[in-house]
Amino acid sequence: MFNNFKTMCTWESRYNLVIGTTFERKASTRLSNWLKSVQDSGERPGWMLPHVFAELGQYWKTDKFKAISNQVKMARGSLKGGSLHTGGAKTVGTIAREMEKELGRTPIEPEVFKKTHVRKKENESDPDVWVEERIERTFNDFNKYVAENLDSSVQLTPELSTQIWKEKVVGGTYKGRCYGLGSRNDFDAFSQA
Repeated sequence: MFNNFKTMCTWESRYNLVIGTTFERKASTRLSNWLKSVQDSGERPGWMLPHVFAELGQYWKTDKFKAISNQVKMARGSLKGGSLHTGGAKTVGTIAREMEKELGRTPIEPEVFKKTHVRKKENESDPDVWVEERIERTFNDFNKYVAENLDSSVQLTPELSTQIWKEKVVGGTYKGRCYGLGSRNDFDAFSQA
């Protein structure tokens, strides 16, 4: 599928690995979501061949599939999992770009994190309401690290902010992803290519 995609788009060859990996991850997620909706509905969609639908139906009834499904369900419910954000259908990357236009500069990491994890206020004077306690702790850890370790003369740039976020606050990347960056994880890989 990626080879077909490559015939319709162009980019510098140094980005092949990053673009290929991003494409595969996005395609995998989309296919997984489609198959889950097929499984839930129990009806064959027009894009799926009848014999494939029948084979999937058989597979979904096996003990092997049920065991994997339960394991994934448990992982999704664990405390280490992802977090809620208040952006709705907008990605974190889209929200960051909107903030950049609004602020006239690139927002630093905690600004984007706060924007995407604090509930909308009725009045500006209302206190911040975070979507999860763990998220508020992460935000406060960042601010504490900056206050304790950066000289007041040091300018907190977006690059320095992201470096502190990754290395000192959330403990680096896990399986190629950094907590709190959302869809910007994909674009961050470009800067390393």
